[in-house]
Order: sequence, then structure tokens, then C-alpha cells
Amino acid sequence: MANSILLVHGAWHGAWCWASVIKILEAKGVETRAVDLPGHGSRRALAPNVGLDDYATAVVEAGLGMSRPPLLVGHSMGGVVISAAAERKPDAFRSLLYLTAFLPLPGQTLMDIIARQIPIGRLEGGEIHLDDQEQARNLFYNDCPAQISDCALSKIQPQPVRPVTEKVELTATRFGTLSRDYIVCVRDQAIAPDFQREMAVAGSCRKILDLNAGHSPMLSCPAELVRKIIQATG
Repeated sequence: MANSILLVHGAWHGAWCWASVIKILEAKGVETRAVDLPGHGSRRALAPNVGLDDYATAVVEAGLGMSRPPLLVGHSMGGVVISAAAERKPDAFRSLLYLTAFLPLPGQTLMDIIARQIPIGRLEGGEIHLDDQEQARNLFYNDCPAQISDCALSKIQPQPVRPVTEKVELTATRFGTLSRDYIVCVRDQAIAPDFQREMAVAGSCRKILDLNAGHSPMLSCPAELVRKIIQATG
């Protein structure tokens, strides 16, 4: 498997969601890092003015800060982010892994595809707010124990809208030089499994693997997710 891995979270979340996965991978001797995208987690103060370019820059900088080009894993919205980062500097990464993630086609915005799956929340002040916590629980954490989903719900933050509405420009000579794999979460209530497969095929993914999990396997079944990451990249 990869000797180094960089993990990118999805909308409304932060690097915190990867804590259990990092612990397991580091115990296996894998250099692992999760990045807080600008406007999220520890970088919340930057919201709501950030855009997709800021996301891509943060991921490239994190990749270049590791000892070797990492496997780049994107979850949910993070799939768009890792695609943009790969286009920016493909030699910063080893390969791309999409985890129940949006895999855009050239020129698409996340809004072009996200509206098919996740009900958009309330737009205010340049951010998307999720006011209905029970809806968020059902979408994101449907297979998580209550204690874990309660903790996650207490940490989610409004999502800056600009990265959702900006186009992803992808080219064969940059983004297209990196191999891509996809993990389909078959119990996902946020992104339909059939739509995940559709994106994986359209995005020319090398391997398409099933994981018996909902939308947030890093929280519900981190050990099983790590095994699937090893299978996808090994």
C-alpha cells in the first residue's frame, strides 16, 4: 500500500473526522496526514471568503510537506477538491482515491452534481447552513452509533458556498496523468451508490470497490475502511 496518505474531508466537516483512520494507519507505519481545508476546522476564521482555488492550494501544500508524494484520498466534496489539487500539481501526489466522493467531469461545478443527491441547506452570508440536525444525522451518519453521530453533529460547521459553485478545470496532461480508484459506500444515504458507480466509471477509475457502510465510514467503521484503502491501492 501507499507509504504516505493525505486525507481530505468533505463539506461541513474538518480534519477531525479522520482521527480514527489516522491512528490505525500510523500504527501500520504509514505516514498519514489530514488537512483542514480553509474555512473549516482550525481554519474556520477564513470562511466564508475561500474558494476552490484556496482548497486546492491547501491540499498541494500539505502534500508537498510530506516525505514523499502521498496517496490523496477525498471524501464526498473532497473528491472535487483532490481533483482540483491534482490538476494544480500532479507530481505532488502518487494517485487519487475517491471515497463515496464527487468525481467531477472537466468544467463541472460541485453544484452541478451535488443538487442531485444532497438537499442544500440554508444559504446565508456566503455559506450553506445545515439547520436540520436529524436530516444531517440520517444523511451522513446513518450507520454510526448515537454517541459518534452526536459528537460529529456538534462539530459540523457551515460550508462556504464559493467552492461549491466554481468550475473544476481538468486536463489529460495534468489531472489525467494520475491513476484513480473509487470506494463505493453501499449504504450511503447522501450519495446514492448507483450514482457513485456512475461517477467512477465516467472518471475512468481503475478499481471500483464496495464497502458496506454509510456516508461516513471513517467514523462508523474505520478499520474496515483502512482495509479497503489497502485493497484499493495495493
